[in-house]
Amino acid sequence: KYFSGNTRKKTSRAMEIGTCVHAIVLEPNTTHEVFCVIPEHLKPRTNELKRFIEETEDSGLIALKKEEFDLIKEMSYSVRANTDALELLTDCDMIEQSFFAEYRGYTIKARPDIFIKPCARYPRGLIVDLKTTRDASSKFKRDAYNLRYHIQAGWYAHVLMNALNIDEIPDFVFIAVENVEPYSTSVFKCTSEFVEYGYNKSLQLFDKLTYCMESGR
Repeated sequence: KYFSGNTRKKTSRAMEIGTCVHAIVLEPNTTHEVFCVIPEHLKPRTNELKRFIEETEDSGLIALKKEEFDLIKEMSYSVRANTDALELLTDCDMIEQSFFAEYRGYTIKARPDIFIKPCARYPRGLIVDLKTTRDASSKFKRDAYNLRYHIQAGWYAHVLMNALNIDEIPDFVFIAVENVEPYSTSVFKCTSEFVEYGYNKSLQLFDKLTYCMESGR
């Protein structure tokens, strides 16, 4: 579907909340383009509320209940209260920027949350990804493998290396913020083995996908 241009997909409420968290943390000046809060005077199970939500969704926005808005604000405060996370948000060169490259006859794409170009502090460059989670403790490291985040990290690295002519795999960091109390935030720098394994795995999956497409299987 990604090669045909049909990328429309169903989203869960958790995914929509994640989208709102990304907006308020990474691009707070654009939140009005992502979501709006349901006015409190609209009562539950009324035609007025139903109409407001339908009109909001038709305009491409996410309609948030007040308690959902309060949740994403708490998560945003937590991220910015973490000194390591705040430093990454402050030092970043590019936020939510799409990168494209040509690879084996296909145009490939990645859209990292944050990218810091190669510099004295990050000689290979740095990719940062914001994740919402129920547990931002060290357990997140295991969850990252189980949720195949290493493949995402490897693919982002592959696209950026080709798009920007970078010779080495960039470093990769996750900012993990809890979506339940106490809304803790942790920053995890991925090991080179994590990213390299994901890099190789992502290329294997790409080869498998393109083979199936070209062979009709």
